[in-house]
Amino acid sequence: MQEIVNFLKEMFMIKNDEKKIGLSQFKTKEPVDKPVVKPVKAAGEVKLSDLMRRSY
Repeated sequence: MQEIVNFLKEMFMIKNDEKKIGLSQFKTKEPVDKPVVKPVKAAGEVKLSDLMRRSY
């Protein structure tokens, strides 16, 4: 009987923070380095021939 009571206490009063449920188990405490993306400079004027080449 005591085991059932302990089980219910453990279920409803979650004291253990080490248990991870759902997608939170995939979170890491270490910061993830994101790759640096270089900005692309846009051309001042776009030629019609450039647009025709890129469409294929």
